[in-house]
Amino acid sequence: MGLPDRIGWMLLGCAIGFFAGYVVRFLQDMKEELDEVDGIVKKKLGERDADKDGRPRKNDTGFVRNDLFKDISLLVVVIITVVAAFMSASASSKVQETQNEQGHDTDCTQQYLTKTVKALNERAEFTVSQANANLDLQTSQAEFFGLLLKRPPETVRVREEAAQQYLEDLHKYITVVQKTKVKAELFPYPSDKALANCYNHK
Repeated sequence: MGLPDRIGWMLLGCAIGFFAGYVVRFLQDMKEELDEVDGIVKKKLGERDADKDGRPRKNDTGFVRNDLFKDISLLVVVIITVVAAFMSASASSKVQETQNEQGHDTDCTQQYLTKTVKALNERAEFTVSQANANLDLQTSQAEFFGLLLKRPPETVRVREEAAQQYLEDLHKYITVVQKTKVKAELFPYPSDKALANCYNHK
């Protein structure tokens, strides 16, 4: 949990504590006032309900007192505060886990796309070169065989120059193909299985 989250929960705890303290203080003030009124009422009732011998008569006030009400109210406030704190912490933990999972999935997707674009860029560079080399090779081949089949035949020098050009273009094409193969091996396309494995390794 980061510092902003800790500060947020601390402020929430302070607010809940302030509210609980205010409620307890209110109950204490109410209890003091009720005690004062209760004392006056008891004194009056005692004087009125005393029998001839001065002993107090039985009454139906029961066992419930203001102290018991105050204790129960305080206990309820404490329980609510504790439950609220645990629920807030649990919700925060779940939110953090969800954010972490989403961040992990985003990183996996970004890595997959980066590798794919890198492979495309590296191969595209040699794909154009390979296409040009192949075009030159086909052109030279057509000229060479055209001279061989020409009637009457061209001079030996012309045919040798055509053959030499054909060999140069052939070597050029083979070199480009080899470089393209090396690039394909160095920068392979990422597989769907690799992406799925990245998602599953949280």
